[in-house]
Amino acid sequence: MRRLILGVAFLLLLVAALAIPAVRRPLGTGVEAAYHGVAAHLPWSPPARIAEQAEGAPPERAAIISELSRVAEQRQSLKPTDATRARMHELLRRAAAMMAGSEAMGSLRDMQEARGRLRDLDARIADGLLAGHDVKELQQARGKAAVDLTRATDDFARRLTELGVPMTPAQAEMIAIAPNGDDMVALLGMQANVAHFVTQLRETVEQNRGNTDLLRRYYGLNVVLCEMVETLQTDVRDRIRDRYLPRLAGIEQENLALQRKAEEKLREASGPERDGYAGNLRALQGTAEIMPTYRRYLAQQGAQLDEAIRRTQTLLDLAANTASTMENTAEVLDMVNAANRDVGAVINLVPPGTLPLDSDMLRQEFERLSRKLSEPTS
Repeated sequence: MRRLILGVAFLLLLVAALAIPAVRRPLGTGVEAAYHGVAAHLPWSPPARIAEQAEGAPPERAAIISELSRVAEQRQSLKPTDATRARMHELLRRAAAMMAGSEAMGSLRDMQEARGRLRDLDARIADGLLAGHDVKELQQARGKAAVDLTRATDDFARRLTELGVPMTPAQAEMIAIAPNGDDMVALLGMQANVAHFVTQLRETVEQNRGNTDLLRRYYGLNVVLCEMVETLQTDVRDRIRDRYLPRLAGIEQENLALQRKAEEKLREASGPERDGYAGNLRALQGTAEIMPTYRRYLAQQGAQLDEAIRRTQTLLDLAANTASTMENTAEVLDMVNAANRDVGAVINLVPPGTLPLDSDMLRQEFERLSRKLSEPTS
């Protein structure tokens, strides 16, 4: 219940923070032209994301134990060599990807594929109309694709609710079109899976209180779970800080350069040409309107993750100290009742929120900008 309250409270807070009048005004038409060639030469080679490796279904308990045990064994034999530490990091990322799996991730991918089919049909219809072809069949296919997208969006919203954060289809749609939407769903999936897994482990320990080896193993797994959570949180945070925010700044600079060019041409133009350049300038200014909101959206996510990482590291320190203590004392039976010694608190970590956009034009602009942030460049 606490996790649900925190999730809803965060969403309401984000709505209040971002629902400013400036972003509610419809953007100018012709925005697509403003993006032609924008940031085409920015160097950007994104690393493989943990979220990209997450399955579209929650992991099995036996598989979790097996994967976490590999990490624990590697941790025990850790030596101060680059090769060993790199292997440890690789195992942690693989474990994080496993724990990030959920049916919501599968639904997200179905939804994103449906959106892709719809965009493809829109482009084919436009090409057909320009060529003077009959596009009736394409338009019918588009209608079916739109229905499929609505169905996929509803399913995605339902899956998010099952993970503990109820969302409307409109809010779910914003996650799907955000550049780090799969990161957000990965965090939600991990949160739910860790909560469920820890509950199962605690029940097993409670039923076998006299088994000190089991208890020691339990607290050893707590250490690995904390490290795994920190790995995914850091992966998502670093991508915001090192990829999306710098890339957004580059796109903004390109947009400003295009505005200056349009202003220069507008001063020189006369007659009907002035109207054309004036329209281009309005479109570019419309594009600029969403930049501060988008930057704030990403910065708030980054700040929230900084705080989440800090809390996870606090839990990790405690878990590591407890595991070490248990290796050096026989008085361990009562420790099972110390709830603050395990990773149960990670289930209260609030996932990154969504950005409320209440006009179709603004949502389309957000989606175009998100694709710019997501696409690698040459």
